[in-house]
Amino acid sequence: MRADALERFICVAFSPNGRLLASGGSSVRLWDPARGRPVGVQMSGHSKSARSVAFSPDGGLLASASLDGTVRLWGPSGDQVGAPLTGHVGPVISVAFSPDGRLVASAGSDRTVRLWDQRMQPLHILSGHVGAVFSVAFSPDGRLLASASQRGSIDIDPRYAGTLQLWDPSSGQPVGDRLTGHDGSLSSVTFNPDGRLLASGGGKEVRLWDPVSGQQVGATLTDNFGGVNSLAFSPDGLLLAVGCGSTEEGCIRLWDVATRKMVRSLESSGMGIGSVTFSPDGRFLASAQDDAVQLWH
Repeated sequence: MRADALERFICVAFSPNGRLLASGGSSVRLWDPARGRPVGVQMSGHSKSARSVAFSPDGGLLASASLDGTVRLWGPSGDQVGAPLTGHVGPVISVAFSPDGRLVASAGSDRTVRLWDQRMQPLHILSGHVGAVFSVAFSPDGRLLASASQRGSIDIDPRYAGTLQLWDPSSGQPVGDRLTGHDGSLSSVTFNPDGRLLASGGGKEVRLWDPVSGQQVGATLTDNFGGVNSLAFSPDGLLLAVGCGSTEEGCIRLWDVATRKMVRSLESSGMGIGSVTFSPDGRFLASAQDDAVQLWH
């Protein structure tokens, strides 16, 4: 799906009912995935690229996080809802709704995660990361928030490796120590549908964790990824999609979660994969790959 030759795509998200697909990049817009056509007009407001989009659980709101330092909320008609959420110093890179829709989490280059309440007022500032926070994800029951950050120093020093941390969203306090094992920057984190596994990816590896014990589960998933950019579990939890690649080439690897074996590789034409997401019924996988949004069966 392409809007015009100048538009660039970084992130994608399906609505809860699967009838809409949101994309973010040089603009924020909605698509009809069945027809591959835009729905409505571009959502104007951000002055720089959107790096993350997320639907509220009821599908009534779309949140977008942008390099302009704001999070904006949009209604079904594409109109902006309320004032932009401000507070981050620098780009906002990731945004997520809690499963009950009462909280919004945003993460940015200022090394913080910020929580906003249902009135979209600041609630907590979560600090402790050593680098820009690139990804946030709520557990399915809403009791945990996971955040993953980039490396904080070019020196090869464990203290400055990418950080993976769990938080209590209600208090804003960390839950346990950071999850260690990755020795480089992290770009994506996500829970599986039942919340018993947490996946984190960065560089050329993906690790699975038990969020309760903080221990790694099974072997590290490694391959010639070309750089992990995005992770997504299928709705049944059986597959893990890994969007990877550079600005010159990209691919999607599908892994069997139980066996830790790669079952399929989907090669994109040209640009690397910035984002992957499954449709709620599991029939489709959507990817953002710079110059297009692609749907896969």
